[in-house]
Amino acid sequence: ISKELEFRIYASIASINDAIEIEPTYNSSADLVPRSFTSSVPDLTSKYRTFGLVTEVTNQESQNQWKNEPTSVVDHYYNFCTENNNVENFCIFIAPSIHNRTYQDFFTYSKYNNFDDSLNLGIDLNIIPLTFNQWSKLLMYFVEVKKNNTSDDHKIFKEILSKFFVNDDISNVNSWKEHIENTVNNL
Repeated sequence: ISKELEFRIYASIASINDAIEIEPTYNSSADLVPRSFTSSVPDLTSKYRTFGLVTEVTNQESQNQWKNEPTSVVDHYYNFCTENNNVENFCIFIAPSIHNRTYQDFFTYSKYNNFDDSLNLGIDLNIIPLTFNQWSKLLMYFVEVKKNNTSDDHKIFKEILSKFFVNDDISNVNSWKEHIENTVNNL
């Protein structure tokens, strides 16, 4: 099931059609069906003219998610940012549901940009945790927007992603969770 999940996320990101490069990190057959995974790298990386994107996906929920995902997600994202520091970068974390402690970890990293040497390097950590349902709604919104726009898809996508940031008005993880939900519902 995880192989199909990663392929579907790859296909959904690929539907945003003006990426310079989309690189799934799984090993695949000639028809792009995943055969094996590498845990030491992000699930998917994408490069656009004005930003970079790390996409991490999991089927894990509950405490297993919190124990297994946040550290590796931030580590993969930080490494991507250090290699692509000429543009703004985002990280999307997609799961069936988001555990409260996963939200807390991502909130702390995003609010305080404090991972390894990120502050000294000027790296803004923009991590966006989304449930499968929220991701689906975001994609459906993007499909509607694209009907009236046939170019610069990445700019529209970047604008949408920017709406999810931890900003100065968000002081705690609960207000961020509410902000994410409201942002999805208001698309």
